[in-house]
Amino acid sequence: MSDRTVILQALRSASAALFIEPGAHLVMQDEVHDQARRDRSARGLPDSFPYLGWHTQSDAFDRSGTLVRPQRVYFGGDREAAATALRELEPRGYVIGGGHSDTESFWIYRDAKPTHVDVDMIPQWRIRMEALHNDARLPLRQGEREQLHDVISSPAMWSLLPQAVQALRVREALTEADLDLVLTPAGVDTLGDTAPDVVTYALDIGHRAAGDAAGLLASQGRAHNGILRRWGGPGALAAARAAASAGSDVPGYLALVASHGEDPLAAAVDIATEVKDADEPDTVIGIIVAAIMNLYASPPRGGALIALRDERIPLWLRGFIGDHAIAQWGTAGKDPVGKSVVLGPTPTELAVAVDDVRLWLGQPPSPGFDVKDRAAQTAAIAHRDRMREAHRDGLRAALARRDLHEPEIAVLLELLYRGDALRPQDLAVLAKSWRKRLFVKPGTYTPAAPAVVTYAAALHAVGDAKANEVADVVARDTRTWAVPVQFLLRAALARGRDDDLETESVLAPIAAKGEPHAAIHAVCRVRSRLWQVSPVMAACMSLLEVPAQPPYIRNGFAAAAIAFAEDEGRLSTHYFNTNSPRAFSAAMHIVRSREFPLTARLTVWKVAERSTVLTHPTRPIPLPPEEVERVRGLWREAKAALNREDRPYEAR
Repeated sequence: MSDRTVILQALRSASAALFIEPGAHLVMQDEVHDQARRDRSARGLPDSFPYLGWHTQSDAFDRSGTLVRPQRVYFGGDREAAATALRELEPRGYVIGGGHSDTESFWIYRDAKPTHVDVDMIPQWRIRMEALHNDARLPLRQGEREQLHDVISSPAMWSLLPQAVQALRVREALTEADLDLVLTPAGVDTLGDTAPDVVTYALDIGHRAAGDAAGLLASQGRAHNGILRRWGGPGALAAARAAASAGSDVPGYLALVASHGEDPLAAAVDIATEVKDADEPDTVIGIIVAAIMNLYASPPRGGALIALRDERIPLWLRGFIGDHAIAQWGTAGKDPVGKSVVLGPTPTELAVAVDDVRLWLGQPPSPGFDVKDRAAQTAAIAHRDRMREAHRDGLRAALARRDLHEPEIAVLLELLYRGDALRPQDLAVLAKSWRKRLFVKPGTYTPAAPAVVTYAAALHAVGDAKANEVADVVARDTRTWAVPVQFLLRAALARGRDDDLETESVLAPIAAKGEPHAAIHAVCRVRSRLWQVSPVMAACMSLLEVPAQPPYIRNGFAAAAIAFAEDEGRLSTHYFNTNSPRAFSAAMHIVRSREFPLTARLTVWKVAERSTVLTHPTRPIPLPPEEVERVRGLWREAKAALNREDRPYEAR
């Protein structure tokens, strides 16, 4: 029988825990737990009954059913009961690892019991070593420690040397005699990728051969800066510099420079200049830049501000520092609200310093975020008011970049258009290239409306007849992906009541089916003009006109209402953003406002319940404590408002 058959049969028959049958329908870990709840209910088992299983992505068997790598096993309920069920496999040639806490998965390993140390036992030792190597808490059997020492002392067994050394090292069982053999040139070579860890361990315990082994690794370019700092031999600094020039452990090199009494900033500038002159990738300079900012006795953002004004750093390098700082801590960087939780300059102060450097370099102002980074794009849209205030000129300048594609241009256009900051000259830079650059399939995860939609709407807003040309070209397109774009564009251009009536007649039956979401968003915008109500109200009223089942149809209209409550003029069609404090706040505004129909408010509440803002306020973008409390206050007010209605809804 194959490994798969043996393992499945044993786990199915185990009485200590319920086994969740693996299958193609279980793709994620959460689906294993959901299936367990269904299976327990179907079998009449209590909710606390333990279970175990895995999903298809973690399946460790090949087509023949052979266990080709350790099988991860998730569990729920009593951990010891799950372990008891898994131990049913041990007499069948497997060993169980992991499961050392209630949140750590178990692992099933193939097992073997080699009886002695000899080349004919290597296949069995290889199987056994995999388990010992992967799980440091897996106990050694009686006599196994001595056998592992024998593997190290037997050159004929050295194909297993890395695994044997690792198995003993993680159990603090490596002896002086083991290291005498392992730290020779032949031993270091045989250890391969594990050699740096073993040499580091030997340096830490002061083994007599550790220095020579460290020098050997340094001469081969295999010694990381942790080894070089511990060793401190004559070639340490040169080896660390060579590694840093390739972008490897630059902070470690600078620390080593400082330990030798030399200036780490001068060393960083030196290697950055060398990298620039050699025309190496900018990513290496970016690594050096990050290390430079950490040299200052200040939080990183404060270090960035000091570095931007430090005349010891060449102006060209300060330009890189500015780009890095904006990407990390700018108005829409990876920590855009960090000014509330990290000491240092505000994003605006940082932006001014960056733009000063860019001005000296003859460069346009910064847009305030890494335009090509999707997380930064999302943050820029979320903090769009601050973005326009601090970076209006930089956003306009970025729009003229020729290296940008549809997703980046879409974000820039939306930021500027929604702030009435797009001028005719800004739009003119796209006049000749819009078909090739804007009218392409929109990015699935771009946090803005399709670029061609915003472009046409902006042209229409400034009275440019080119808006009609763009609209006509888009309308004639027959590609499938263009259909949602056509919906949005018809809604975005307010070209009179007759046009709106025609658009509504086309979109209403499509939107009533719940997809695409662009149809829902577009018909609500058109109806807001026809019915002379706000887009939020149009979405809430439209929600009442579609069936309650299936729920996703009304949920789509609720998501549109939330989007309009965030920003009435937004053209974006994305579904409710569960990570957005702004989206959650907008939803709570609808829920607590009695001007909107109760059914619509209840639906909005149910959609907003998926938000992670209250449950995980520290990710993906950390919220400062006062913002968390503000959002919680909105949630409490909305809940109370629902419970005061004639038909109270017990909000969870």
